[in-house]
Formats: sequence, structure tokens, C-alpha cells
Amino acid sequence: MGLLRAAGGTPADTATPVISPPATSSRTCHKPIAWRRSRASMEFMNGFRVDYADRYAVELPEPMDAPRFCSMILESAPRWLDLLLSARDAVVGRLGFNTQERNYGGPVRLAPGGKFGPLVVQTVSPRRVVCGDTDRHLKFAATFEIDAQGARGTFTTEVQFHDRIGRVYFALVKPFHK
Repeated sequence: MGLLRAAGGTPADTATPVISPPATSSRTCHKPIAWRRSRASMEFMNGFRVDYADRYAVELPEPMDAPRFCSMILESAPRWLDLLLSARDAVVGRLGFNTQERNYGGPVRLAPGGKFGPLVVQTVSPRRVVCGDTDRHLKFAATFEIDAQGARGTFTTEVQFHDRIGRVYFALVKPFHK
């Protein structure tokens, strides 16, 4: 998801503070090496293969914990993302993909089982929030992590395809992850 990039730009219609990635921010887009995967993410993904992963990292404007980092990113999602995901739901809901709650711009309920757009909260700790969902065609995990000092935040997406429809769907949405 390009949410970190969106948050680093100029999101429209939001009074929520955003995180601007500095010149030292990093981004990698490749299959992850096993040591990069968090234990919570591996548990949610059942330790199985990951077909796609991306990771975005930013220096934070002030020390914070992972739930606050996650909330800042999700609550500052731009309006165009909500519109795009509404169009997505209208099309792919007929193909067996899960549709999403329309709650962008509202507060995030960071407790296991809480939902925000396509994300279902799986685990919450001071250093890590793992969200994700599973449907017939794919499974994904979104992990928000903070370093030990609370100065750097990372957002990682991992996707596992279950079938050809999942691969085709993700090929269409992949450009929005960059």
C-alpha cells in the first residue's frame, strides 16, 4: 500500500498529523528474506511462502509506539484512496474477494478483530501491529513496526496468492503499492 507515500505527500481534507519521509527513508520491493519477517506476521501467514512483499520505512517526527504509528498512517489516508477502494469493492466483490468497511477518515480501533478498510487487526503490542485478511483468492498481512527507540517506523505488506484470480487481481493493484 502506498499509504506511507500518501502520508508523506499532501493528503487532502485531513487535519491529522502526517509523517513526512525524510531523505533517508528507504523502500524495498522484493520477496522478503526470512529474517526480515516478524514472528507475528509469520504466525498470521502460517509460516507459508510470501509471493509479494514491500517495505517502507520513515524517520518519525517524535518517539512513539507502534499503535500510534499505525493510527497516524491509517487515519491520514487520503479521500481518493477511499473512492478507489469503493470502486474496487464494486468490481471484485462479485469475484469472491472480501469487501471493506467504509471507515476512512475515522478513528482506528486497534484491538484484535478491529477493522479499518481492508485491514483486520490481528495483534497489537507497543513495538508491532499486525493486520491482515484472508479470502478465497489471497491472504495478506500489513505490519506496522517501531524500532527500539521509537524513532523509525516501518510498514510491510506481505501477500500470498491462493489461485490465478488472486495473482491477476494483485497484478492490477500492485502499482498502488509503490
